[in-house]
Amino acid sequence: MSSPRITVLMTVYNGLPYIGAAVESILSQTFTDFEFLIINDGSLDDSMAAVAEYRDDRIRVVDNPENIGQTRSLNRGLQLARGELIARLDQDDIALPERLEKQVAFADANPQVAALGTAATIIDEQGIDIGSAPVLTSERTLRWGLLFHNVLSHPSVMFRRSIVLDECGGYDENIVISQDFDLWSRIAEHHALGNLPEPLIANRYYPDSTSRRSMATCQAESNRVIEANQRRILGTDNPLWRAVAVTQNSYEKSPDYGGNDVLRAFDEMQACFAERFPGTDGDEEMTRFNGLLMLKIADIYARDRGASLEAFRRAKAWHPGHAGKHSVMRLFGLWLGGNEVRELWRTLSAK
Repeated sequence: MSSPRITVLMTVYNGLPYIGAAVESILSQTFTDFEFLIINDGSLDDSMAAVAEYRDDRIRVVDNPENIGQTRSLNRGLQLARGELIARLDQDDIALPERLEKQVAFADANPQVAALGTAATIIDEQGIDIGSAPVLTSERTLRWGLLFHNVLSHPSVMFRRSIVLDECGGYDENIVISQDFDLWSRIAEHHALGNLPEPLIANRYYPDSTSRRSMATCQAESNRVIEANQRRILGTDNPLWRAVAVTQNSYEKSPDYGGNDVLRAFDEMQACFAERFPGTDGDEEMTRFNGLLMLKIADIYARDRGASLEAFRRAKAWHPGHAGKHSVMRLFGLWLGGNEVRELWRTLSAK
Protein backbone atom coordinates (compact mmCIF):
# COMPACT_ATOMS: atom_id res chain seq x y z
CA MET A 1 0.00 0.00 0.00
CA SER A 2 1.41 3.39 -0.98
CA SER A 3 1.78 6.00 1.73
CA PRO A 4 -0.61 8.96 1.73
CA ARG A 5 0.82 12.41 1.07
CA ILE A 6 -0.59 13.83 4.32
CA THR A 7 -1.30 12.53 7.78
CA VAL A 8 -3.97 14.61 9.51
CA LEU A 9 -3.10 14.22 13.19
CA MET A 10 -5.67 14.78 15.92
CA THR A 11 -5.39 13.87 19.58
CA VAL A 12 -8.67 13.34 21.42
CA TYR A 13 -9.56 13.42 25.08
CA ASN A 14 -13.29 13.72 25.84
CA GLY A 15 -13.99 15.39 22.52
CA LEU A 16 -17.76 15.65 22.73
CA PRO A 17 -19.77 17.53 21.64
CA TYR A 18 -17.51 19.06 18.97
CA ILE A 19 -15.50 16.14 17.61
CA GLY A 20 -18.13 15.22 14.99
CA ALA A 21 -17.83 18.61 13.30
CA ALA A 22 -14.03 18.36 13.37
CA VAL A 23 -14.04 14.90 11.76
CA GLU A 24 -16.55 15.93 9.09
CA SER A 25 -14.43 18.95 8.19
CA ILE A 26 -11.47 16.70 7.40
CA LEU A 27 -13.47 14.14 5.46
CA SER A 28 -14.88 16.99 3.36
CA GLN A 29 -11.47 18.25 2.17
CA THR A 30 -10.97 18.88 -1.55
CA PHE A 31 -7.52 17.30 -1.26
CA THR A 32 -8.11 13.60 -0.64
CA ASP A 33 -4.70 11.89 -0.48
CA PHE A 34 -4.47 11.69 3.30
CA GLU A 35 -4.86 9.42 6.28
CA PHE A 36 -6.71 10.69 9.32
CA LEU A 37 -4.80 9.50 12.38
CA ILE A 38 -6.77 9.95 15.62
CA ILE A 39 -4.96 9.28 18.89
CA ASN A 40 -7.53 8.53 21.59
CA ASP A 41 -5.88 9.61 24.82
CA GLY A 42 -8.06 7.65 27.23
CA SER A 43 -11.35 9.43 26.58
CA LEU A 44 -14.01 8.79 29.20
CA ASP A 45 -16.94 9.97 27.08
CA ASP A 46 -18.38 8.60 23.84
CA SER A 47 -15.91 10.36 21.55
CA MET A 48 -14.79 7.16 19.86
CA ALA A 49 -18.36 6.01 19.33
CA ALA A 50 -18.96 9.30 17.54
CA VAL A 51 -15.87 8.74 15.37
CA ALA A 52 -16.96 5.16 14.59
CA GLU A 53 -20.10 6.49 12.92
CA TYR A 54 -17.94 7.75 10.04
CA ARG A 55 -17.29 4.87 7.65
CA ASP A 56 -14.17 6.08 5.88
CA ASP A 57 -11.07 3.96 5.26
CA ARG A 58 -8.84 6.99 5.70
CA ILE A 59 -9.65 7.14 9.42
CA ARG A 60 -7.18 5.29 11.65
CA VAL A 61 -7.86 5.29 15.41
CA VAL A 62 -5.10 4.41 17.87
CA ASP A 63 -5.96 4.03 21.56
CA ASN A 64 -3.47 4.97 24.25
CA PRO A 65 -3.48 2.40 27.07
CA GLU A 66 -3.92 5.28 29.50
CA ASN A 67 -4.18 9.06 29.45
CA ILE A 68 -0.69 10.35 28.70
CA GLY A 69 -1.43 13.96 27.74
CA GLN A 70 -1.47 15.80 24.44
CA THR A 71 2.27 16.29 23.99
CA ARG A 72 3.16 12.60 24.35
CA SER A 73 0.13 11.67 22.25
CA LEU A 74 1.30 13.97 19.47
CA ASN A 75 4.73 12.34 19.51
CA ARG A 76 3.14 8.92 19.35
CA GLY A 77 1.16 10.11 16.34
CA LEU A 78 4.34 11.36 14.64
CA GLN A 79 5.91 7.93 15.07
CA LEU A 80 2.87 6.21 13.58
CA ALA A 81 2.19 8.70 10.77
CA ARG A 82 2.76 7.55 7.18
CA GLY A 83 2.45 10.91 5.44
CA GLU A 84 5.42 13.11 4.59
CA LEU A 85 3.36 16.13 5.63
CA ILE A 86 1.57 16.37 8.97
CA ALA A 87 -1.55 18.52 9.25
CA ARG A 88 -2.73 19.24 12.75
CA LEU A 89 -6.29 19.82 13.90
CA ASP A 90 -7.73 19.97 17.40
CA GLN A 91 -10.83 18.04 18.41
CA ASP A 92 -12.99 21.15 18.74
CA ASP A 93 -11.88 23.08 15.64
CA ILE A 94 -12.95 22.97 12.01
CA ALA A 95 -10.87 22.85 8.82
CA LEU A 96 -12.32 24.70 5.85
CA PRO A 97 -12.74 22.50 2.74
CA GLU A 98 -9.73 23.83 0.79
CA ARG A 99 -7.33 23.95 3.72
CA LEU A 100 -5.21 20.89 2.82
CA GLU A 101 -5.22 21.66 -0.88
CA LYS A 102 -3.94 25.20 -0.41
CA GLN A 103 -1.33 24.25 2.16
CA VAL A 104 0.04 21.41 0.03
CA ALA A 105 0.29 23.74 -2.97
CA PHE A 106 2.24 26.27 -0.91
CA ALA A 107 4.49 23.58 0.60
CA ASP A 108 5.33 22.24 -2.84
CA ALA A 109 6.13 25.71 -4.18
CA ASN A 110 8.17 26.70 -1.09
CA PRO A 111 10.37 23.78 0.00
CA GLN A 112 12.31 26.05 2.36
CA VAL A 113 9.22 26.41 4.59
CA ALA A 114 9.16 23.65 7.19
CA ALA A 115 5.97 24.63 9.05
CA LEU A 116 3.02 26.49 7.56
CA GLY A 117 0.04 27.92 9.44
CA THR A 118 -2.99 29.90 8.33
CA ALA A 119 -5.17 32.69 9.58
CA ALA A 120 -8.30 31.62 11.46
CA THR A 121 -11.90 32.53 12.04
CA ILE A 122 -12.88 32.48 15.72
CA ILE A 123 -16.16 30.74 16.54
CA ASP A 124 -18.09 30.20 19.76
CA GLU A 125 -19.68 27.09 21.22
CA GLN A 126 -22.55 27.27 18.70
CA GLY A 127 -20.20 27.72 15.75
CA ILE A 128 -21.07 31.41 15.31
CA ASP A 129 -18.30 33.67 14.02
CA ILE A 130 -17.14 36.00 16.79
CA GLY A 131 -13.87 37.30 15.38
CA SER A 132 -10.79 36.62 13.34
CA ALA A 133 -7.12 35.85 13.96
CA PRO A 134 -4.93 37.41 11.25
CA VAL A 135 -1.34 36.26 10.95
CA LEU A 136 2.15 37.42 10.08
CA THR A 137 3.31 36.11 6.70
CA SER A 138 6.85 37.27 5.87
CA GLU A 139 9.72 35.05 7.01
CA ARG A 140 11.54 37.95 8.64
CA THR A 141 8.53 39.23 10.56
CA LEU A 142 7.68 35.73 11.74
CA ARG A 143 11.20 35.39 13.12
CA TRP A 144 10.92 38.77 14.86
CA GLY A 145 7.50 37.80 16.18
CA LEU A 146 8.94 34.72 17.90
CA LEU A 147 10.60 37.12 20.34
CA PHE A 148 7.19 38.13 21.67
CA HIS A 149 4.65 35.34 21.22
CA ASN A 150 3.59 32.27 19.29
CA VAL A 151 3.31 33.09 15.57
CA LEU A 152 1.65 29.92 14.22
CA SER A 153 -1.78 28.63 15.26
CA HIS A 154 -1.22 24.98 16.17
CA PRO A 155 -4.48 23.51 14.75
CA SER A 156 -3.83 25.26 11.44
CA VAL A 157 -0.27 24.06 10.93
CA MET A 158 1.07 21.68 8.30
CA PHE A 159 4.71 20.66 8.76
CA ARG A 160 7.29 18.35 7.22
CA ARG A 161 7.44 15.17 9.27
CA SER A 162 11.11 14.44 8.59
CA ILE A 163 12.25 17.84 9.87
CA VAL A 164 10.12 17.72 13.01
CA LEU A 165 10.83 14.10 13.88
CA ASP A 166 14.37 13.51 12.61
CA GLU A 167 15.94 16.95 13.13
CA CYS A 168 13.97 18.33 16.07
CA GLY A 169 13.10 15.10 17.88
CA GLY A 170 9.40 15.89 17.93
CA TYR A 171 7.56 17.86 20.57
CA ASP A 172 9.24 18.51 23.93
CA GLU A 173 7.39 16.26 26.37
CA ASN A 174 8.35 18.47 29.30
CA ILE A 175 5.97 21.14 27.94
CA VAL A 176 2.26 20.64 28.58
CA ILE A 177 0.48 23.48 26.74
CA SER A 178 2.99 25.54 24.72
CA GLN A 179 4.65 22.55 23.04
CA ASP A 180 3.81 24.03 19.63
CA PHE A 181 5.45 27.41 20.32
CA ASP A 182 8.59 25.61 21.45
CA LEU A 183 8.58 23.40 18.34
CA TRP A 184 8.19 26.27 15.87
CA SER A 185 10.98 28.11 17.67
CA ARG A 186 13.36 25.17 17.31
CA ILE A 187 12.38 24.64 13.67
CA ALA A 188 13.07 28.32 12.93
CA GLU A 189 16.73 27.96 13.96
CA HIS A 190 17.42 26.21 10.64
CA HIS A 191 14.29 26.52 8.50
CA ALA A 192 11.67 29.04 7.44
CA LEU A 193 8.19 29.34 8.91
CA GLY A 194 5.19 30.55 6.93
CA ASN A 195 1.54 31.54 7.21
CA LEU A 196 -1.23 31.75 4.64
CA PRO A 197 -3.21 34.97 5.19
CA GLU A 198 -6.50 33.30 4.29
CA PRO A 199 -8.48 31.89 7.25
CA LEU A 200 -8.54 28.14 6.57
CA ILE A 201 -9.63 26.92 9.99
CA ALA A 202 -12.33 27.90 12.46
CA ASN A 203 -10.87 27.99 15.95
CA ARG A 204 -13.44 27.37 18.67
CA TYR A 205 -13.16 29.66 21.68
CA TYR A 206 -15.22 28.87 24.75
CA PRO A 207 -14.84 28.98 28.55
CA ASP A 208 -13.89 25.31 28.99
CA SER A 209 -11.34 25.08 26.18
CA THR A 210 -7.90 23.78 27.17
CA SER A 211 -6.13 27.05 26.41
CA ARG A 212 -8.46 29.01 28.69
CA ARG A 213 -8.46 26.43 31.51
CA SER A 214 -4.66 26.33 31.55
CA MET A 215 -3.83 29.97 30.90
CA ALA A 216 -1.35 30.31 33.78
CA THR A 217 0.58 27.21 32.69
CA CYS A 218 0.52 28.33 29.06
CA GLN A 219 1.85 31.77 29.96
CA ALA A 220 4.65 30.43 32.15
CA GLU A 221 5.73 27.94 29.48
CA SER A 222 5.57 30.46 26.66
CA ASN A 223 7.60 32.97 28.69
CA ARG A 224 10.36 30.36 28.98
CA VAL A 225 10.23 29.80 25.21
CA ILE A 226 10.50 33.56 24.67
CA GLU A 227 13.58 33.68 26.89
CA ALA A 228 15.19 30.91 24.83
CA ASN A 229 14.23 32.68 21.59
CA GLN A 230 16.08 35.81 22.67
CA ARG A 231 19.26 33.75 22.89
CA ARG A 232 18.52 31.97 19.60
CA ILE A 233 17.55 35.01 17.55
CA LEU A 234 19.39 37.94 19.15
CA GLY A 235 22.35 35.99 20.53
CA THR A 236 22.12 37.44 24.02
CA ASP A 237 20.39 37.08 27.37
CA ASN A 238 19.62 40.69 28.26
CA PRO A 239 17.29 40.92 31.31
CA LEU A 240 15.74 44.20 30.14
CA TRP A 241 15.11 42.89 26.62
CA ARG A 242 13.62 39.75 28.13
CA ALA A 243 11.31 41.90 30.25
CA VAL A 244 10.07 43.69 27.11
CA ALA A 245 9.23 40.39 25.43
CA VAL A 246 7.61 38.81 28.49
CA THR A 247 5.57 41.99 29.04
CA GLN A 248 4.14 41.67 25.53
CA ASN A 249 3.27 38.01 26.06
CA SER A 250 1.78 38.28 29.55
CA TYR A 251 0.18 41.72 29.09
CA GLU A 252 1.58 42.86 32.45
CA LYS A 253 4.18 45.53 33.08
CA SER A 254 7.54 44.54 34.48
CA PRO A 255 7.97 45.20 38.21
CA ASP A 256 11.62 46.09 37.55
CA TYR A 257 11.43 48.51 34.62
CA GLY A 258 9.42 51.58 33.66
CA GLY A 259 7.84 52.49 30.36
CA ASN A 260 10.80 54.52 29.10
CA ASP A 261 13.12 51.60 29.89
CA VAL A 262 10.89 49.34 27.81
CA LEU A 263 10.83 51.75 24.85
CA ARG A 264 14.62 52.09 24.93
CA ALA A 265 15.04 48.33 25.12
CA PHE A 266 12.62 47.84 22.22
CA ASP A 267 14.75 50.16 20.08
CA GLU A 268 17.87 48.21 21.05
CA MET A 269 16.21 44.92 20.16
CA GLN A 270 15.18 46.28 16.76
CA ALA A 271 18.73 47.45 16.05
CA CYS A 272 20.20 44.09 17.07
CA PHE A 273 17.69 42.19 14.91
CA ALA A 274 18.33 44.45 11.90
CA GLU A 275 22.06 43.83 12.22
CA ARG A 276 21.67 40.05 12.44
CA PHE A 277 18.94 39.86 9.77
CA PRO A 278 19.50 42.64 7.21
CA GLY A 279 16.58 43.90 5.18
CA THR A 280 14.33 44.93 8.05
CA ASP A 281 14.11 48.56 6.87
CA GLY A 282 11.12 49.10 4.63
CA ASP A 283 9.38 45.87 5.67
CA GLU A 284 5.81 47.13 5.84
CA GLU A 285 4.46 44.08 7.65
CA MET A 286 7.09 44.38 10.36
CA THR A 287 6.37 48.09 10.72
CA ARG A 288 2.65 47.39 11.19
CA PHE A 289 3.41 44.59 13.65
CA ASN A 290 5.63 46.92 15.66
CA GLY A 291 2.76 49.39 15.72
CA LEU A 292 0.62 46.73 17.42
CA LEU A 293 3.40 46.08 19.93
CA MET A 294 3.55 49.80 20.67
CA LEU A 295 -0.19 49.88 21.31
CA LYS A 296 0.24 47.18 23.92
CA ILE A 297 3.04 49.13 25.59
CA ALA A 298 0.85 52.26 25.59
CA ASP A 299 -1.87 50.23 27.29
CA ILE A 300 0.27 48.26 29.74
CA TYR A 301 2.24 51.33 30.86
CA ALA A 302 -0.74 53.67 30.82
CA ARG A 303 0.07 55.08 34.26
CA ASP A 304 3.55 56.00 33.00
CA ARG A 305 1.94 58.70 30.91
CA GLY A 306 4.96 60.08 29.08
CA ALA A 307 6.07 56.65 27.92
CA SER A 308 2.49 55.67 27.12
CA LEU A 309 2.00 58.75 24.95
CA GLU A 310 5.28 58.13 23.11
CA ALA A 311 4.30 54.50 22.47
CA PHE A 312 0.92 55.64 21.17
CA ARG A 313 2.61 58.22 18.92
CA ARG A 314 4.76 55.46 17.40
CA ALA A 315 1.76 53.19 16.99
CA LYS A 316 -0.11 55.86 15.03
CA ALA A 317 2.92 56.38 12.78
CA TRP A 318 3.59 52.67 12.21
CA HIS A 319 0.05 51.28 12.05
CA PRO A 320 -2.35 54.24 11.65
CA GLY A 321 -5.33 52.10 10.68
CA HIS A 322 -5.25 50.05 13.86
CA ALA A 323 -4.16 52.89 16.12
CA GLY A 324 -7.22 54.83 14.99
CA LYS A 325 -9.40 52.16 16.58
CA HIS A 326 -7.47 52.49 19.80
CA SER A 327 -9.33 55.56 21.02
CA VAL A 328 -7.37 58.44 22.55
CA MET A 329 -10.29 58.74 24.98
CA ARG A 330 -9.59 55.19 26.07
CA LEU A 331 -5.96 56.09 26.79
CA PHE A 332 -7.10 59.09 28.81
CA GLY A 333 -9.20 56.72 30.87
CA LEU A 334 -6.29 54.35 31.36
CA TRP A 335 -3.97 57.19 32.31
CA LEU A 336 -6.46 58.25 34.96
CA GLY A 337 -7.69 54.88 36.14
CA GLY A 338 -5.03 52.29 35.33
CA ASN A 339 -5.89 48.62 35.69
CA GLU A 340 -9.43 49.22 36.92
CA VAL A 341 -10.35 51.13 33.76
CA ARG A 342 -8.52 48.59 31.60
CA GLU A 343 -10.59 45.75 33.00
CA LEU A 344 -13.79 47.76 32.57
CA TRP A 345 -12.84 48.51 28.96
CA ARG A 346 -12.19 44.84 28.26
CA THR A 347 -15.55 43.91 29.75
CA LEU A 348 -17.41 46.49 27.68
CA SER A 349 -15.47 45.58 24.50
CA ALA A 350 -16.44 41.93 24.88
CA LYS A 351 -20.17 42.70 24.88
